[in-house]
Amino acid sequence: MDRAENSGRCMDHNPQQELERFIEYKDEDAGNIVVYVNPKHTSQRCSKCGHVNKNKKHELEFKCRKRNFKLKANLKA
Repeated sequence: MDRAENSGRCMDHNPQQELERFIEYKDEDAGNIVVYVNPKHTSQRCSKCGHVNKNKKHELEFKCRKRNFKLKANLKA
């Protein structure tokens, strides 16, 4: 008997998909819509204008070069 059978879980159990289904279910119940966003460059993209600043990956403050917009990186994320 393999480990998955032993624990009562299916071999293709995916916690990420389970969480997504749960969020969709709860949001639908509340009348909301779930929108999935491609995570590529989200920590480097300005939330005001969409400009991607690839050079500043690990700084504590996000700075948009186009709009002179600044925000603490942990708040932007």
